[in-house]
Amino acid sequence: MTLWQALNSTEGLADRVSLRFNPIAFTKKRFGNGTSICPLPNEPVDGRIVDTDCDVDKFETCLVRTEYCGTASCRGRKELALAHFLGCFEGLYAANFSALDKCAEVSGIDLTAAKRCNSNSSERERLWQQQLAMKERSTLQFFPTVLLDNELSDSSKSFVQDVCDRLAAPKPKGCPKAPPAPPTPPADPCSGHRCDQAACPCGCECGNDKDPGLCYVPAYVPTDTANCSL
Repeated sequence: MTLWQALNSTEGLADRVSLRFNPIAFTKKRFGNGTSICPLPNEPVDGRIVDTDCDVDKFETCLVRTEYCGTASCRGRKELALAHFLGCFEGLYAANFSALDKCAEVSGIDLTAAKRCNSNSSERERLWQQQLAMKERSTLQFFPTVLLDNELSDSSKSFVQDVCDRLAAPKPKGCPKAPPAPPTPPADPCSGHRCDQAACPCGCECGNDKDPGLCYVPAYVPTDTANCSL
């Protein structure tokens, strides 16, 4: 399930969370030009020619740092539209610029400000340097690195379950219902009783090798002790 599908399909979830998307790079250098995520022209990444000179990341930086979201997180309709756009552009079309307008149309996102920013080289580079200066770069382990409340998401849970577990009550209607609490184990009927003073309660045995007067629960306990007699 994509981020957009999770936010869109879980009733009330998008109203309780905010999305901040940061297209930033690993800190370690790994490409021929000495950068961490901007390959050289014709230098393949995972077998594909993509994101030369970080052109995709710079465009996405213009998108989220202009008036669409600004420096704050996206919420509500904008949050859903951004998640839907990224699912289309990054997911379905592998960040191919030829799909930019198609993904904007299907997600209902307005790219006017992002395109204006991207065509202004000085503004684009200024915002990109802000992205590269983010301290969060040092925490990147993989792409994408998903942080919830500034902590790595729990890989043992679904995205929706992890988000819902972190929300205070009342939970959004679409959150999975919490499993019922396990039944309270029955009280030990033998505890506090001794057979050297009186008969053990029903279902208990009297004495063991260490204490001949101890009442204890045997390995086998009758399933119906309501009417047993001694």
